[in-house]
Amino acid sequence: MGKIKYRQAVLEFIAKTPVVTLASLKKMAGERYVHLLVHTLIKKRELYRLARGCYSRREDPTLTVFCFQPAYLGLQNALSIHNLWEQETNAIILTTKTVREGRRTVCGNDALL
Repeated sequence: MGKIKYRQAVLEFIAKTPVVTLASLKKMAGERYVHLLVHTLIKKRELYRLARGCYSRREDPTLTVFCFQPAYLGLQNALSIHNLWEQETNAIILTTKTVREGRRTVCGNDALL
């Protein structure tokens, strides 16, 4: 009976925020339950994995910038967001954090770090 209460609270939190971390979800519910819930939501395609421990309801690879703080989007992505560039580009994320560089697949699209 307690798991249903946690499920509703977690789903409401996911609906409010663009990017959720596994650590923030663990504060709301038990550690085992959060892993199971995230796994089932990914399987149902209601939640998408952006990076390790970061998830989003929207299938947008530019949201990965929230997972690597401090980070910035590349110029072409910024221009596309502001409707100044009409061509679709791969997400380019610049960060000062020590991360594995190269091409990643995020939400079925390519992203460069």
